[in-house]
Amino acid sequence: MAAISCGPERATEFIQSNPFESLQIAVVNHQKQTVLSGRKDELQQLGDMLVAHGISMTRVESPFPFHSRQLEPAVEPFRKSLTNLQFSVAEIPVYHCTERTCYSPGRDLPEILSRQFTRQLNFVEIVERLRRRGFSSFIECGGGEIVTRLIRKIVRDDPAVKTVAAAPPQQDLRVGIQTAVRTFGLELETEAATTTENSAPIRHDDYIEEKTSSEYQTPIAITGIGCVLPGARDPSHYWQNIKNGVGGIVDLAAIDPNARRDFMAGSVKTS
Repeated sequence: MAAISCGPERATEFIQSNPFESLQIAVVNHQKQTVLSGRKDELQQLGDMLVAHGISMTRVESPFPFHSRQLEPAVEPFRKSLTNLQFSVAEIPVYHCTERTCYSPGRDLPEILSRQFTRQLNFVEIVERLRRRGFSSFIECGGGEIVTRLIRKIVRDDPAVKTVAAAPPQQDLRVGIQTAVRTFGLELETEAATTTENSAPIRHDDYIEEKTSSEYQTPIAITGIGCVLPGARDPSHYWQNIKNGVGGIVDLAAIDPNARRDFMAGSVKTS
C-alpha cells in the first residue's frame, strides 16, 4: 500500500491510463491524499511516473493490501468465523464507514465486517456527510491523533469544527476521553446505560440521514475507538506500548508454521 499526494480523481486517471492489473484506490484520507493498494512492483512503477507530475508517494507499512480485491480470498473464511459470535444490539448509533449506514438490528454484521477487507474507505465522504447533518465536534479515542489531523485537513481548519484527540499522558484512556469531552462543555456518564429484556430495541436504520445533530443527546462524532490489545496483557500494558512506540503486529506464520493454514497466512500476497 502507498499514499500519494493527490485526490482520488487524479489518482483514478493515473490508474486507468496505464496497464496496471492490481492497483486500486483503497482509502481517501483527505482531498490531497489517496491511499492505493496493489502489487509492490506496480506501486513502484506508478511512483516513478508520478515524480514527473510533482506528486509524491509514501509507502504505507501494512502487512496486507487492505480495502482491495486482493483480499477477496479472506472474506468468506472471515465471515464464517464471525457467524459463531453473538452481537448485541447497539445502544448508540454506530456508523459503518464502508457501508455508509448505521448498524441496526437485522443487519448482517459478519457480512458487513468481512466485506471491509475489500471495500473502499472514503474518509472525506464520511466527515462531510456528518457535517451536512450538523455535526461539528469530533473526538478521536485512541493512542494518537492521526484521525484528528485528517479531519482538520478535510474541514480545512474551519473554525466552526472542533476536533480533539483523547490521548492523555495518564495511563487511563477514560481520563483522556473525559478531558476531551469537557472541552465541549459535556460530561461522560459514570456508568454505561443498560437495557432490560423488556426494553425495545433501538432502531438506527438511516439514523444519520434522518436526524440532525440537535436531535442527539450528545452532538459529537467519535472518530476512532477500539478494544484490540495486540502484544499486551491488559489495557494499561497496551497503553504503555503505544507511548513507548512498541508495535504489536507480528507474522504468525513465522512464529508457528501451522498458522499458514489460517484464512490469511499464505493465501494472500502482501503488497
